[in-house]
Parts: sequence; structure tokens; C-alpha cells
Amino acid sequence: MKGLLMMKICVIGAFGFDTMPTGGQPVKTRNLYKLLSEKYGTDEVSYIETYGWKKHPFKMMNTVRRAVKQSENVIMLPAHNGVKVFAPLLLRYAKGTAAKLFYDVIGGWLPQKTAADQKLAGQLRKFDGIWVETSSMKTALDSQKFSNVSIVPNFKFIAPLMPEELPPLEKPYRLCTFSRVMKEKGVEDAVEAVIRVNNDLGKTVYTLDIYGPVDKAYQERFEMICSNFPDYIQYKGIVRPDESIAALKGAFALLFPTHFATEGIPGTILDAYAAGVPIVTSKWENCGDIFDDGTGWGYEMSNKQGLYMILSQICHDTTKWNDVREGCLKKYACFSADEAFSRIQKQLSGSRV
Repeated sequence: MKGLLMMKICVIGAFGFDTMPTGGQPVKTRNLYKLLSEKYGTDEVSYIETYGWKKHPFKMMNTVRRAVKQSENVIMLPAHNGVKVFAPLLLRYAKGTAAKLFYDVIGGWLPQKTAADQKLAGQLRKFDGIWVETSSMKTALDSQKFSNVSIVPNFKFIAPLMPEELPPLEKPYRLCTFSRVMKEKGVEDAVEAVIRVNNDLGKTVYTLDIYGPVDKAYQERFEMICSNFPDYIQYKGIVRPDESIAALKGAFALLFPTHFATEGIPGTILDAYAAGVPIVTSKWENCGDIFDDGTGWGYEMSNKQGLYMILSQICHDTTKWNDVREGCLKKYACFSADEAFSRIQKQLSGSRV
């Protein structure tokens, strides 16, 4: 690639090309690999699939060892459990090599993990860089005496709508959830709030479309809940990442009633911004890095009454709805692939962001 220094890069993570069609972890891992391949060339970037590595642990260890020896930069993207395996493994294999090690963190949970696990914290402090999605994560890790933390926001490869492509408002107002389907993501809160508002007003003010993979542990309960859905609530299944705009376009709002305080920069919110869809969200610890009053409405986490109150109010006054939609499109520009790459490039070339 013209203007970029060629370098051998290996990305280690759960890509799930054949086994995980959607979800925050595989989407972010694939997006990073795609970005680096486009910028540096496919000959300079390799990847190691970690999904299902426990079935063949020694094969995985040998693959990782070879990759470290052959690469100038190794980037890992493990989740909660995998980080305790791959961090010490990479440090061991990188001894005596020129390889630089980076950890691209998915979500906002790492500061709590390292605060509770000093052994892991010590290992990660030896990495050349830890990339976190939010400023509050960086502040928390800095307070734990990390000196290798930089902010690399989550990003998407989807082209946002233009303001003139935003469809007109239609009744009943269509609401969506667009994430993993499980109680902790607030799907039951969303269902309850929509039913309650419609019952209060004696008509179907809102419909609700539920998108996303159903968590295996939640499957039986969700099927029971679905059996009692009124006609205006539907489960719409899994949407491919490249079809997110089409699924969300024209929605009145995306509901993100998560109960996870350690969310990072949720990709589902970026999808909504690109489609010009306002957000109604619970306020997790890092939400200020992606959400503000210009892109939707927020309420205190786990406060189901707060979600209900917002939905009760915004259906009566839609005068600012178009302004909020355009605010979402503007916000999406802050999470572009080019913005992420400008920060990653500095890291790989040896500079701190």
C-alpha cells in the first residue's frame, strides 16, 4: 500500500466465519482484520482462529508460536476467559523475538478484571499496547499503573445513510432491539415497556422488532415469552452485519436496555447511528463515549420505570425527532474505519495515541 510501511501482522481472535454469523466479538475481530488487510495488503496480514481452540490446544499453541516468530506485530482479541490463556502464552513466545504484542479489548470489562487479578494485570502491563474503546476505561487502567493504554474506538464498515435518505415518520412507531437476545441485554424490559405504553394509551402506538442471536441459556425462556407476544411484537431473527442498515432504516428508535455496566462501544449503536435511528438506552459506565442528548434518550440502568417513562413521553412530541436522527448520522462519523486506523497505525509504528 502506497505511503504505508509494510509489516507482518497477525490477528488472533474468534472470527467465527462459519460458526458465529453475528455478535460483538466476531464482528469486531473481522473488522480489524479487514481494515489491516486493506491498508497494508493481504500478504502482510494473517489471522489465527481461536473459536473452539480447547478441542485442539496443542495445535493452537504451535500455531501461535510460529505466528509470533514470523510477525512484527501480534494483535489479540480474546474475551473474558481467553485473555488469561493468550496473554501469558504470547509473552512466553515473544521472548527473544522482535514481535510487538497488542491487546485490542472488546467491551468495557477489562479494568474490573485487572483490578481483581494482579497476575493478569502484571502480564498485560508488559504488552506494547492495550487498545480500549472508551476514555473511562483508559482512566481506570491508568489508575492501576498501566502505562501502555490507548483509545481505539470501535468502528464499522457500513456506509451511513445521507440525511435525504431518511424516510418519513410513520405510525405506529417501530422500535427495535438489535443485540444478543438474553435477559441481561434487557429484552424483557423492552417487551414490558412497549406493552405497558400501548395498554395505557389503548392503541398500538409502538411495534417492537427483536433482532439478534438468542443466547443458548435463554432459548427456552425466550420461546415461552414469544408465545405470549401480542401481534405488534415480533422476533425477526439474525441479521447479517452488511444488512443492518436495511433492517433498522426507518425505525423510530433503537432500544438498548442493557444490564451490563461494563459495555464498551456497542456495535449495535453504531449500526443505529449509521441508519439515522435515535437511541433509548440504559446508562452503562462508558455510555458517555458514544451517547449524548443529541442522539437519543437515556435512563438509569435497570430502572424499568425510566424506560417506560421515556417511551410514554417521546411518542407525544416528535418535533425534534428529525434533528436527533441527523445527530446520529453526525455521531457515526466519529467511529469510522479511517479514524480507527489513524490510531492503530501510530501504535504499530511505535507511537502512543
